[in-house]
Amino acid sequence: MKILRLYIENFGKLSNFALELDKDFVAIREDNGWGKTTLSIFLKAMFYSMPQKGNNKPYKAERSKYKPWQGGVYGGWIEFESKKGSYRITRTFADTPEGDTFSLVNLKTGLESKDYSKDIGLELFGCGVETFMVTAFFPQMALASGLTDEMRANMSGLGKFENDLGALKDAEKSIANKVKSVRSDRPKQADIDDQKSAKMQVERLIQSTKDDIESLKEKIEKKEKELKEAKAFQNQFDRNNALHKEKLQNIEKANKYRLSLQEKLSSLLSQKLEEKPQEDKKNRPSLVLGIAISVVIFALSLVLGGINILSWAVAGVVAIAGVIACAICVLLLTKNKPKPQQKQENNSEVEALREEIKRQEEIVRKYSEQEDSFDENSSKLQEIYVLEKDVAIDKNDLKNLINQNEEACERVAYLDREITSREQLLQECKRKLVLLEKTHEFLSKAKENVSARYVEPMKKAFDQILERVDAKEKEKLSLNVNFEVSEISPTGNKEIEYLSQGYRDLLSIVQRLALLDDVYKDEKPFVLLDDPCVNLDDKKATLLKEVIKEFSKRYQLIYLYCHTRNEM
Repeated sequence: MKILRLYIENFGKLSNFALELDKDFVAIREDNGWGKTTLSIFLKAMFYSMPQKGNNKPYKAERSKYKPWQGGVYGGWIEFESKKGSYRITRTFADTPEGDTFSLVNLKTGLESKDYSKDIGLELFGCGVETFMVTAFFPQMALASGLTDEMRANMSGLGKFENDLGALKDAEKSIANKVKSVRSDRPKQADIDDQKSAKMQVERLIQSTKDDIESLKEKIEKKEKELKEAKAFQNQFDRNNALHKEKLQNIEKANKYRLSLQEKLSSLLSQKLEEKPQEDKKNRPSLVLGIAISVVIFALSLVLGGINILSWAVAGVVAIAGVIACAICVLLLTKNKPKPQQKQENNSEVEALREEIKRQEEIVRKYSEQEDSFDENSSKLQEIYVLEKDVAIDKNDLKNLINQNEEACERVAYLDREITSREQLLQECKRKLVLLEKTHEFLSKAKENVSARYVEPMKKAFDQILERVDAKEKEKLSLNVNFEVSEISPTGNKEIEYLSQGYRDLLSIVQRLALLDDVYKDEKPFVLLDDPCVNLDDKKATLLKEVIKEFSKRYQLIYLYCHTRNEM
């Protein structure tokens, strides 16, 4: 494959730039800052497009970095010839790959061609951009080394089998994702231990609750026995209560009757004390009345008859009439005086009343003594009420304890299921991880076995090139199956990063040149070298340039440089 010409409409700092490349070896010398690296990225982008922004690989920021400084259409075209024919690729780029455009024209017919798609780099060279970047593309930066999966597939012949390379990548990716998923799902032993600890605590709580339940049952049983005995007293008390009410009624009756008797007695005593004064008072008006009548009559007789014998006779008659009137009054008074028998009856009644009053007082006293006994029984009855309340509270506490114990038992059962489930899942995850690790180990061994088939010819090609450039260092270097170079030292192998920048660049270039023929067995790509000798001393640069010239017999070399000492 050979690039014939190119045109850059706008790409980075290059604009309306055209270049003829119809040679096996194209050397371009320009000063620093001209855009040599921009040109190399354009060549790569024509075949492999440009990646999405935001990836972490260095070249994946190119879409933003090489957006035209001066604006305008972002892209250009390139013409090349291959075993299939001659074509022109035209590409424009946008902020995202979705906005890019691609077209392929057959130069012989001038018509759109379907021989290659927008993935023309992969289809033409048989490898992806990563393999291309570490073999045929020599940027002016720290050179990467090592093999990619595509390089292994191409060099070992696996590339002949369609989808094998993709299956290998998918398998490794799938294993990595599965390992990540299993580790994410794997229960932590610490969490299981915490659950076991929680289960033990709940079990201790259950045992403690059981003891409390038994203790409370005994307490309730004892109180119920006491309550049963108290209930018997209560039944007797209920029977006595009716009698007590009856006694209270009798006390009330006796008190009322006693009060009525006292009133009656008081009345009799008052009457007896007042009898004699009343008789005198009654006789006094009668006697006065008789004398008054006699005097009045005697006076009337004197007035009417004058003072004579007749008058005195009349007065005498009148006086006699007055005496008779007095006698009549005395008789009347004598008639009203009580009889001795009646007085005797009144005294008997007083004594009887007094005896009955004493008897009623005795009845009230006896009932009052019985009331004291009732008050004592009432306090015992209050104790029964308190005991019933305590039993009800204890039974409610017992119910709560039983519910709490049942909930704790359910919690233990749940924790037991969770622990068993997590332990089983943990064992299953461990088993899966072992299988995945073994699978990955066998896959890695398979890759190493395949790599071992071509490491010898690769090492031979590497040694041949290195011997021409620096024969003394050849014996000090070691090459592993991943085509990684290390330096042999008394303290062990040192990675290439421990070497100087110039020597690292030299080894990386030798590695790439040694890989070219084995990676690209069908269509040979162009090889772009962006000032590869800039960090080498004059002797090694001169020797390396001789090796590079030999490769121009099999590959189109595009050599970019800025110093005359690196001119070829």
